[in-house]
Amino acid sequence: MPVTALLDTDLAPKTVTHNLQIVPQTGWWANAWATLGVWTPVRRCLKGHSQEASDAIYSTLRQVAGMANDGEVTLCDSDETFFESLYVKLPELRGTQFDMLRGVKRKLVHGPLCRTYVIGAGYSRHETNDQWLQLLTAIRHPRFLELKKRTGGHHLADLYHVWTAEENFLDCFITLDTTFLRAVTLPKPLDTPVRLLNPMQFVQWIAAGRVRA
Repeated sequence: MPVTALLDTDLAPKTVTHNLQIVPQTGWWANAWATLGVWTPVRRCLKGHSQEASDAIYSTLRQVAGMANDGEVTLCDSDETFFESLYVKLPELRGTQFDMLRGVKRKLVHGPLCRTYVIGAGYSRHETNDQWLQLLTAIRHPRFLELKKRTGGHHLADLYHVWTAEENFLDCFITLDTTFLRAVTLPKPLDTPVRLLNPMQFVQWIAAGRVRA
C-alpha cells in the first residue's frame, strides 16, 4: 500500500524552480550587433529563504514527485486546499518543465464538512477567505474543538486539513508552515494518527521505512 499524504496549499507556490526575467543578451540582430532584453528562465529564490535553502526545497519536492510517480506515495488535494489555492498567487511557470510536481497525479479527498462555493462577478478572494475563517471559528464538532484547543484557536485552516486527513485515513499532512509545525509538535506532538511533516521530514521518513524494510 502506498503512503498517502495531503499537501498543504503553501506548497503550491513553491514547486517552481525558475521565474521569467528580462536578461540583457548581446547578439547579431537585424544585421548588427546589439544588446536586447530577452525573457529568460532564472533560478528562483523563495521569499524568506536563501538560494541554498530554496534549492533544497526544490530537490526534496523532486524526490516526492519521484516517489509518487513510482507508486510509492499517493499525493492528495482536498476540496479546501483546492479552493485555498484560488487565493494564492501562483508562479507564472507553474505547469512547465520547471514545476517539480508537473504531471504528478493527485487524488482528491473531501473534508468533514460539505459546503457550496459560488464564484461570480462579485467574487472577492479576501471576502471569501474571511467567510471561511468565520465558518472555521463556528465549527462545534468535538474533534475539531479538541484540535483547536491545542493551538489556542490559531492555525484553524491547517487544523481543518489535519482533520480532513484523519477523516480520510491518510498517513501524512505535508506543509512548509514552520510556525504551524512548531505549534503542533512542541512541547509535545499533537494527538493525531496523521504525521505532520515538512517535505524534507517526509522524504526522510519514507527513506527510513525503506531501510527498515
